[in-house]
Amino acid sequence: MGATGATVRCRAVDRTWPPEWPADEVASARVPKRKTIGFEAPLVEGHKGVTVVIVPFDPREVWGAKPTPLDARREGWLVAGKFDGVEFEGWIGYRWKRFFLIASKQLRDEAKVKVGDTIEVVVAPTTSATALAIAKEQAKLTTAPRKRR
Repeated sequence: MGATGATVRCRAVDRTWPPEWPADEVASARVPKRKTIGFEAPLVEGHKGVTVVIVPFDPREVWGAKPTPLDARREGWLVAGKFDGVEFEGWIGYRWKRFFLIASKQLRDEAKVKVGDTIEVVVAPTTSATALAIAKEQAKLTTAPRKRR
């Protein structure tokens, strides 16, 4: 996942869709500690052809939660939310000093988006078994770090 050079805006939201983002609520450096977070980010093709959006916040800091182990060397935060209006479950991973959310081909097709499009994302932590299963499968697509973060 290389640098995109794109500006990403992020703010906490109160489970509404589509998000209304008044300028005074857009966060620059820190995100308020709330459960549901909304942001816009470009859809990019990363390492090994994996399509992602870069997540502009640290889930550990924002949600105060530890990541879920996915395998011996991978971990992530399980999430549920909306991806350009399409409900999904998945995970936020961390690699190359960036947090990311994988957008599967099925999710991209349902949302009718392609690499380069700016995506509206709303995510909240979950403990769903479905999200865990998706995360474990998607994690196999990423390069494993030498050790967990």
